[in-house]
Parts: sequence; structure tokens; C-alpha cells
Amino acid sequence: MASEVSLYWASGSVPSMAVLIALEEKGIAYNSKEVSFADLKSEEILKLNPRGQVPILSHGELLITESLAICLYVEKAFESTSLIPNDVIQQAAVLQRMLQAQTIGVGPTSICCVREEEGSENAGAADNQKLAKEMDNWEAYLTQGSYITGGDFTMADVVFFPVLAYLVWEGANLDGKYPKLATYYNMVRERSSVKTSWPAYWSKTSPSGIFKNL
Repeated sequence: MASEVSLYWASGSVPSMAVLIALEEKGIAYNSKEVSFADLKSEEILKLNPRGQVPILSHGELLITESLAICLYVEKAFESTSLIPNDVIQQAAVLQRMLQAQTIGVGPTSICCVREEEGSENAGAADNQKLAKEMDNWEAYLTQGSYITGGDFTMADVVFFPVLAYLVWEGANLDGKYPKLATYYNMVRERSSVKTSWPAYWSKTSPSGIFKNL
């Protein structure tokens, strides 16, 4: 795999963070091309992805525009640290958690994207209730081991942790209701790949606190 790898990404983008962690965990050298959210509709980005979204990974002539597809591609294309087990049953568990993490990830179709409808005081509370029930599921997953699918850090953690980190940054308090998730968060936060991929502005700006009542 001698072809050059380039990644277009945005700081604070949960899908971008997942791909950054995957590349760091696998030790893949890549050209970092940070894009501001304001530039997602630029001619350069739209030429690469007509949807105007990041991350975008290029490898030689190949172009991939979906974060899960990028994670799966780099796992198979680069022989280094394995983030998806070879055992078919364990592999299914990892893939399942990766897909489930997307249902609470940041985006217009996710339950993590809390937006109150104009004139409705209950919309935000209803979304928070759905999210709280989903968080109970992830808390339960950690009864099986230190990581999301057991005793090893896998691609499931790569995809899920950025979602959890975003929730915490936006005010979610894990210590009381989600003690296993709190321990997990503190442990994974110390990984070198996570520190390298951490959005710089998360340490400099005040979040909205929309998940403080989670």
C-alpha cells in the first residue's frame, strides 16, 4: 500500500474523529487536510463529496466518503494493528456495535442530535429520554468487559467513543447514572490515538450543555 493516503476532516466532527482514531490506532501515515465547517460547501469539497460532508479519505485513485466505510477499508487494506477480530462471531458483534453507534451519533437522523421544534417545549425532553434509554444499553454492554465488545479495544470503540466524548463535552454527566461508561470514558480518553484526535476547541470553548439533564 505505497499510495499516498489523505484525509479531509473537520475538528469536532464525530465521524471525522472516529476515522482519525482508526488511522492513529493502525499507525497509518496520512496527509491531514483539516476543513472548517464553513468550507464544507466549497468547490473543492463538493468535487470530492457532492453531499458536502467529511470525513473524506483518498488512497491513490480511491475516494471514500462515509466514515464507517473508511474504517472498514483501512482495517482490511493495511496490515497492522487489527481492530476487527477474525472470529466471525466476534466480528459480527463489533460490526453490530459500529452500526448501533451511528444511531446515536451526530446527524439529522440521530437521536443524539437534540433539536427542539419551534413552539414545542417537550421535543427536547422527548429526545433526551430516548437517548437516556439508549445510554442504558451501552452501559449494559460494558458488563461484558472493559471495552464495548469485551476485553479488547476494537473498531466498535473507535466509532462509539467519539459519540460518547461529544455527549460529555455537551454536558452529559456519566458519574452517577452510568458508572461503567464513566470508567470507560476516562480510560479511553487516555489513549494516544484519542489524545491526538481530540478537537482542540473542545478545550477552549464552552459547550451548550444540551445533555446536562441526560
